[in-house]
Amino acid sequence: TLVDTQSVAPLAKITLTNGDNAEVKITGLKLIRNGISADTTLTNTYLFEGSKRLTDAASVSTTVITFNDSTGLVTIPAGSSKTITVKADIAASTSGQTVGVSIAAATDITTNASAVKGTFPITSNLMTIADGTLATVDFNTQSTPTTADVTPQNDYVVWQNITTIST
Repeated sequence: TLVDTQSVAPLAKITLTNGDNAEVKITGLKLIRNGISADTTLTNTYLFEGSKRLTDAASVSTTVITFNDSTGLVTIPAGSSKTITVKADIAASTSGQTVGVSIAAATDITTNASAVKGTFPITSNLMTIADGTLATVDFNTQSTPTTADVTPQNDYVVWQNITTIST
């Protein structure tokens, strides 16, 4: 279950394997938004490798999410695999919708290799979006030194903040 207004909600993990004897660069990836949802449900969609964000935000247009980078979205060394995660920001007021993503065919993956092999379509689970209140952090009460210059010294507070956490 996803929560409306959730940021970088994981939608799918896709493992790409390079069975060739040379490195392969994935330069393009086309995903299809699945489920009973609108294109605007996924306000920003990203690709991650672990905690490293690989792409800027992409939007959904007529159910399609397209990522392109001529230098390579991800590089897979010869004889190895990499797992990328599709994550998205979920729009407000989308409770009750279902959403997922898929790669429809080998032609939806562009590489510098001669061919892309696999069993298609590759489809994530459909996830339900629920209404909920997520935790927030407020950093509005901060204090800094009152002088512009600070003489180096031990145990001097150069910045502090009182945070308020909800839920």
